[in-house]
Amino acid sequence: MINDTNLKQNGGAGSTNYQANSITIIQGVTPEIAKEKALEVFKENFIQLASEAREIASKRAEEIVDRFLSKLLAASPELLCRMKEPSMQYSLYSIQREYAKNGEIATSELLIEILVNLAALPERNLTQVLLNECMTVVPKLTIEQINALSLHFFAFVYKGDDIYQTSLKDYIENYLKPFDSQKQTNIYEVNYMLYSGCVSLNKNSSSFLLNFFHKHTNLFSEGFTFNEFISIVGKSNKLIEIEMLIICPNNPYNFKVFSTDLIAICNTASNFGLNENQAIELWKLNNRITVEILEYHKLDSYEAIYLCELSKNWKGTYISTMELTIVGIAIAITNINRKLGVVLSLDDYLI
Repeated sequence: MINDTNLKQNGGAGSTNYQANSITIIQGVTPEIAKEKALEVFKENFIQLASEAREIASKRAEEIVDRFLSKLLAASPELLCRMKEPSMQYSLYSIQREYAKNGEIATSELLIEILVNLAALPERNLTQVLLNECMTVVPKLTIEQINALSLHFFAFVYKGDDIYQTSLKDYIENYLKPFDSQKQTNIYEVNYMLYSGCVSLNKNSSSFLLNFFHKHTNLFSEGFTFNEFISIVGKSNKLIEIEMLIICPNNPYNFKVFSTDLIAICNTASNFGLNENQAIELWKLNNRITVEILEYHKLDSYEAIYLCELSKNWKGTYISTMELTIVGIAIAITNINRKLGVVLSLDDYLI
């Protein structure tokens, strides 16, 4: 909480002051100066607490500055100069304030990730506006809600090139389970995410399992045999096989065509003298699913059991019918990058 009665500014030699309540713009920045000024801003703006609580808050404020500066310097030492700007100082104070109050590690890490990303965007654009909005929304959410946004992103939004060569089991293990609380989602949590502006509702949507299947049908493919491939192309040709076939991730004894894009398949097929009808037949074979999704719950495979249980946990919460807003996508991606150590680009989803 900001101490509203304290509206003074401190300015030393070579410094310019920005009031909100007390933000000092640093003209020459070192990590030591940046830390000193951040702690000064916190001390002057945070509410005065009783002795024990004050000590805890001050310790947390210093800890968060150390963690932020460490991550900022690791990203690029040149970004330290951004700490001269009032927007960066104010945002860092906002993180200090939230962490001083609740001490929640995961949420503070996410806010640090967002602020480091902001530091790398010197010019105002849509991405910067979104990240600034995330700074205000993230403290309102629990880490379970944030993880739900990331899980929803991987279930219904993600469009990475790696999907095509990933098995359903690996997709579950690497992309869904890290963000799955493995408990039934409370409808009020989903309603609160609606209120926070992270999601909207699509009332025409189906169940989680059906939506996931339609978004990532390729993940359910068991591929086709080599003989089935030959029956379409006519005869064995090593060049065609090298250019067009990959091992099926779900069944190492079967194959898949290199892409789900019909145009790409047609273009490559024509290079080897195959006609359009042959290319279309390969595309159909590529998208063949051996099990109807409505019968999926009857299977006893690891993948079927997990997805049906996940669908059950989300049933009746609207979560299977919600869509991420651009703010929700930004939070989901930042959380994914933080937790999995990957680098997904928000710009790829603002097209």
